[in-house]
Amino acid sequence: MKQPGRLQSAKSWLPTYKGKNILQGYRKQYGVDLLCAIRELEILGIALNPEYIKAVKQSVEGGLLARKRKKIEKQEELEVYGVDYDEYFSFIAGHTEGGASYGVPWES
Repeated sequence: MKQPGRLQSAKSWLPTYKGKNILQGYRKQYGVDLLCAIRELEILGIALNPEYIKAVKQSVEGGLLARKRKKIEKQEELEVYGVDYDEYFSFIAGHTEGGASYGVPWES
């Protein structure tokens, strides 16, 4: 569902919400990430605690930094060992035009 549809739907959903955390409930109900849920709840006029919003944003940024750091570590490992692998393949022979990996799976 796109944003205009979610916002329209949320107008009738919000009064029926009985949970404790409106942000998590909205995120789960509409399948959006936390930052999107914050923006859309603000558009709908729902007041959220500014300290909580700040903590959520820091947490999301921390997760992004951790993923970037992990990707850099993997690249460095590839440069050292010269072998490409991931959680699905013990050896990646190459990639399709669409970017999908192919090679020797771990379970073979």
